[in-house]
Amino acid sequence: IMDYVTLVDFLKDEYRWDESDAVIGFGGSYGGMLASWARFQYPHVWAGVIAASAPIVTFEGLEDFFDPHFFHQGIAYDVSTAAGVSSVYCEKNLRKVFVDQELEQLP
Repeated sequence: IMDYVTLVDFLKDEYRWDESDAVIGFGGSYGGMLASWARFQYPHVWAGVIAASAPIVTFEGLEDFFDPHFFHQGIAYDVSTAAGVSSVYCEKNLRKVFVDQELEQLP
């Protein structure tokens, strides 16, 4: 990650960017995780990041800090009548797709 900090500093000097010019990082999957971690670690370098498909908090051993089922719960909610979906079959069909027993046990 420090390589990118050095690169941003170099580009700001080389092209005479103003210190207030925003730098936005982005990445997908692993690159998105790196972008997010870089933003967390060096908030003075990046004004923000866009992380697509980046599971930045879903690592084994973090269960004490994050609910390991939050992703499944979010998906189940997104296709539920509570979220505004007009058919109860959307959620039922999604639950059938997942063979993971944990998703089947969600309220």
